Amino acid sequence: MRITAGPAAASAAGFVAAALAAVSDPPPPIWRGAVGPLALTVAAEGFPPGQDPLALLRYLASAPPETGGAPWHVTLLGPRGRLGPAPAAWPFPILDAAGFHRTLWAPEQGLALASDEGHGVWSLADLAARRAVLWLADPARLPEWEITQPLRQALHWAAIRDGAVLAHAAAFGTAEARLLVAGPGGSGKSTLAAGAVAAGLEVLAEDLCWVEPGPPAPRA
Repeated sequence: MRITAGPAAASAAGFVAAALAAVSDPPPPIWRGAVGPLALTVAAEGFPPGQDPLALLRYLASAPPETGGAPWHVTLLGPRGRLGPAPAAWPFPILDAAGFHRTLWAPEQGLALASDEGHGVWSLADLAARRAVLWLADPARLPEWEITQPLRQALHWAAIRDGAVLAHAAAFGTAEARLLVAGPGGSGKSTLAAGAVAAGLEVLAEDLCWVEPGPPAPRA
């Protein structure tokens, strides 16, 4: 469900603003890397002893940090952090009983929220401050898509913030020409990317790709 207006939006936006304010001074980053044009930093707090929060990023392809990248910070917030465990259920009026993933998009306030309460995963963002929070009720319950496409919601919002798109696409080619192939899951993007590797081409992405629309032409 997407909340964009009315009392539910107001209460959801207030909830997001209060939660982000409570963790506005995150711990020092424990991970840095360049993801596309982003200078991404990640901090973590509230994880049970013996649990490595950076394991959530094990499939995140990144490059060494570079100067001049657009800053974007993500706090991984475990159930023992300052906010406690993420809510077990959506605490605002539900207009769609079949809704499973619930979303707040309030660009006029610079706020965004996406929740998957079935798995206890809440993503929040302050677009103006260029920071996001991945709030987990129980890290052991993370679904496969949160592990194989880590931080995809935060990166999606970062792309929108900078006028770009996080496309469901593969990108590969040579220094002279590159091809962007977009399509839904199961349509063959990864297979094409694997074939591109076998053919000696450079692969930029095989499933999610940061795309800047241009001008003069789209840039992946």
